[in-house]
Formats: sequence, C-alpha cells, structure tokens
Amino acid sequence: MNIDEFKINIERRVIACIEAISKDNSFFDPSIKRYELRLNKSHETILLCNSAVIRVKQFRSKEPRLELPKKYIDLSGLQNEAKYTDSETNWGKLPFTESVTTQVINNIKAIFEQCYMDEAVESFGCCSRYNECSNEMKCLHPDIKFAKGCIYKTHLENGRIFYGKNRNIDKLPDNHSKMIE
Repeated sequence: MNIDEFKINIERRVIACIEAISKDNSFFDPSIKRYELRLNKSHETILLCNSAVIRVKQFRSKEPRLELPKKYIDLSGLQNEAKYTDSETNWGKLPFTESVTTQVINNIKAIFEQCYMDEAVESFGCCSRYNECSNEMKCLHPDIKFAKGCIYKTHLENGRIFYGKNRNIDKLPDNHSKMIE
C-alpha cells in the first residue's frame, strides 16, 4: 500500500465512524469538522476531533514512516514496532510497512472514538433525567460524551444527591425551587 492509499483508507474509515455515531446519537453534530489532513513542511498530519493522531513523513533518501502518539500506538497494539527519540518521547516512529499500516487502519475506529471522547464538552447543570439519576445514584444519560458535561453527575459521583428517593442533601438554596419551575 502506498501513502496515498493509506490516507484514503483512513479517511473512509473515519467517515464511516462519523456516520455510525451520528446515526446512533441524536446529540452528535456531524457538521463539526472531525477529520482533517494538514500539510506541513516536513510531513502530513491527520487530525481527528482536532487532535493530531498520525504524522506521515516522506523522505528523499529513506523509506516513509508513520508517527503516532504513544496512547494510540498502545491502542493499536504497535508497542513492539515503535521507536522513540529523546526529543519526542510521546510520539512513536513506525515503519511504513504493510503490517503496520493495516494495523493502524484496522484500529482507526477505536482511535477516533477515543479522540471523540477526549474532545471538550460544554458543561450544564443537569438534564431532564435528574430524578431518575438521583434514584439510581448515577448518571443515566445514554450519551456518555454528553453526560461528561453534567455538573450534577459529579455531585452523584461524590455521593451528594439533591433529588428523588435517595436525596441526602437536606436544604437547597431558597432560589433553587424558582429556578426549576
């Protein structure tokens, strides 16, 4: 496989991930750019959810190579193939071989999902499920990423329950009842 075929395969797989997530999740906004190929002086960088994930380096006198952050090398099972330098300890260098490129392509869905979950979320007080969450003493929102922004979820995780049958916080601020009506 050559470099152009590799980039095309990555892009196709990422687009399929985006389509699958947007189909299964009403909170996912497919209009937000989550794949980008950025051309730099010495290499090309593939970004997923605004995170640099893969660098493709081509040399005149040497074979091309891939570079991935350590966490994505680990996620792809390429720890034994990667070499690190003292100047870039978080980016592993990988040979551009058929087995390495195939392994990266086969694991791009997991890498994309990790990038998607690492993406920043907007915080909010709580959603309409606050009573059910209180009764179960955990967040019940089906979208894990959306739920990362829930401030009430952190209260639940710390054992502070404001509503429902498990309520253990006796007094809410006086203006709170006006806020939820």
